[in-house]
This record gives sequence, C-alpha cells and structure tokens, in this order.
Amino acid sequence: MSRLNVNCRALHCDLCPSPRRRRQPRREESGAPGGNTRQAAGRPAPPPPLPARARPTTAPPPAGPPLPPHGGGGGSSGRACFVLGASGQTGRALLRELLARRLFAWVTLVGRRRLSLSEEAGAAVEQAVMDFERRSEHAAAFQGHAVGFCCLGTARAKAGADGFVRVDRDYVAQAAELARAGGCKRFVPQPSRGANQHSPFLYLRVKGEAENLVQAVGFDRCTILRPAVLLCKRQESCPVEWMAQQFLGVVAWVFRTAYSVPVETVARAMVASVLQPGKGKVEVLENGAIHELGKAVPQQGT
Repeated sequence: MSRLNVNCRALHCDLCPSPRRRRQPRREESGAPGGNTRQAAGRPAPPPPLPARARPTTAPPPAGPPLPPHGGGGGSSGRACFVLGASGQTGRALLRELLARRLFAWVTLVGRRRLSLSEEAGAAVEQAVMDFERRSEHAAAFQGHAVGFCCLGTARAKAGADGFVRVDRDYVAQAAELARAGGCKRFVPQPSRGANQHSPFLYLRVKGEAENLVQAVGFDRCTILRPAVLLCKRQESCPVEWMAQQFLGVVAWVFRTAYSVPVETVARAMVASVLQPGKGKVEVLENGAIHELGKAVPQQGT
C-alpha cells in the first residue's frame, strides 16, 4: 500500500484509529431498497484520494554472482567485505582479485595507512585508517560487512619478537572480535603452514595461537588458509631473500604444491572459499588444497 503524504484524520480514514468517530462507508446503491444516498448534514464530502508518489529508484552497482546462502547477511551487508592488511603482497593480490571479479558492491580496506589506488579502483573501495593500539575506537570500520579477509602480518626481523606477537596474534584476534560484533559472518585468515600452538618455534606457535583465538570468536563460517612459502616480487628484500625466492621459484616447477605457493594463487583461493559451500563452521586448507582451489577459479575474461 502506497503511503500518502496527507493527514489521515482530515480524510476521515477508515484504516487507522482516530480520536474522532470513524466514518461509516456509504452505500452507493442509488434507488436500491434500503440504500442511503443522503450526505450527513453540515459535513462536506471528503476530497478524492491523492495519487501515490513514486519512490525514486537507483540502479544497484554492478556485482558478480551471488554469495552462497551460508554466507548470510541480507541487504547491503551481504554485498560488502573488508580486507585487513591490504598493503602486503598477498593483500594487494587479493584486492586485485576482488575488484576484477566484482563479487561485492564495495570493499573496505582496514590498515594503518591509506593506499594509492587508481581512480577506477577507488570508486568501489573505501579505506579506513586504524590505530591498532586503540582498536576499540575503530569498531565502526568493521560494521556492515558479511565477509572479512585477513592478510595481516609482519616479520620478526622487522618488528622484533614482541612486535611480531602483537601483530600476528593480538591484532588479528582482536580485529576478528570487532568484525563479529559488527555483523561479519564469514572470516578468512591466512596464517601459515605448520601453525601449531604447541610448536617450540615462535613463528608457528604464534600462528597457531592466532588460529585458535579466531575460531573461538564464533563466526558462522571460518576458512583458514595455511600457505607454504609465499612466492612474490617483494619491493624491498635483502640479498638472502632474493636468492631464496629464486631458488624456491625453480623448486616450484618440480614440486608445484609442496614447498611454495604464489600470492596470486592464495588470493584466488581466498575468494573461491566464500563462493563454495562449506564443510563445517571451521575449514582448514593446507598448501595443496590452496593450489587446487586457487586454480579452480577462472581468470577474469575466460
């Protein structure tokens, strides 16, 4: 029923209560037995109803195929996602994949600084600059997203042991809590192969602890990717890292899924994980499964 911009009481509306006595509908059977065609004395006839106003409509932004029902999140939130840690190599590859496939109406980048984006990409991207030491003040950045991707991480050599623990475990776990409180139903982090909270090695132990903390948040579905050594073209790398990348690049041609994985494959697998029906609330994808899932996603334009 269209809503009229008039006073119901002035029209003696029969559809809503009013302090005045409701007007009884008149019978229009002129000349029929018992018909009442007289107008009430001293009361003018009600004016004819006004035409309903047409509501302005706006065309929705172009988007890709719908997400599976398991994703939940009706309305606009079902077509929005956020990326945590988009400044890294995997995060940048993930952003390119999301923009190319147009699965979401908009993508929110949550990070410590703004990224330089092309004008075309910027139209579908929002950026939220966040002080991770004051995370509770940035809860609004995580609201209204059905899916969250987490590529946040740092290196122990760069941040030190304490800084590594704070970023790779504490920041990730607390961002997951903010996302869940903001309505996020699906969370896709990518820690590392061999992640284990009982590992004697700090790197693997911290990654395993982060996994457990994220699972405890209680997302409707959580897909954890455990990639092996990431192959990428780092903008800043020391000679040892460069030599390691070259060596692993050669090994990857012989053992394609054993020891390494390109960041582009990880990004495609992260996107594919939200398009496929899950096998439970928590799903863990090891390096071989990441290769298969990343390969299964068709390239843009194919």
